[in-house]
Amino acid sequence: HHARIVEEAEGHLLIDNNSAGQGYGTGVGAQAHGAGSVLNLTLNRVRVVHNSITFYAGAGLYLAADNAAVLNAQLTNTLVARNTSMYGAGFYVAAAAPDGYGGSINPGTVNLSLLNSTVTANHAFQYSYYGGGYGGGMSVDGLIGTVNITAKNSIVYGNTATNPAATDFYLDHRTAGQLTVDAMFS
Repeated sequence: HHARIVEEAEGHLLIDNNSAGQGYGTGVGAQAHGAGSVLNLTLNRVRVVHNSITFYAGAGLYLAADNAAVLNAQLTNTLVARNTSMYGAGFYVAAAAPDGYGGSINPGTVNLSLLNSTVTANHAFQYSYYGGGYGGGMSVDGLIGTVNITAKNSIVYGNTATNPAATDFYLDHRTAGQLTVDAMFS
């Protein structure tokens, strides 16, 4: 795993060409853990591009909260593109902790706000018999907690996935939880 973060001209930040054999969030990883824990992530004028994970999820961004914690993520004027992983190549959002048996436990809350941002050209692929290939743009997984997504003047389009039914957005809804998506254009 190697990291490359470069400041570009005109104040843009580039998070580019990070890779890992397995794991989560090679571009940006943020996880709030534990009761009362609140994590605020703000990205403004950032390009998260060309990041990859061979075995698992969230090559662009991994956003998670568990055990009654809250993660607030705000992306403004941000591009998430050309990232590759098994699930949620652009974004992988989890509102609970994995239980080790393909399910989730200990719910949390993730609040994601996209403003004037674009999620495009990300690819979720199937990895051998392990599966994958869901949510090229975004995957919301193991939802037993609460996920709120607000998008204003933003685009999630043109992503690809091995499973053609789940190219831009994939919801893996296993048990009771809450997902709210509010999209606006002005």
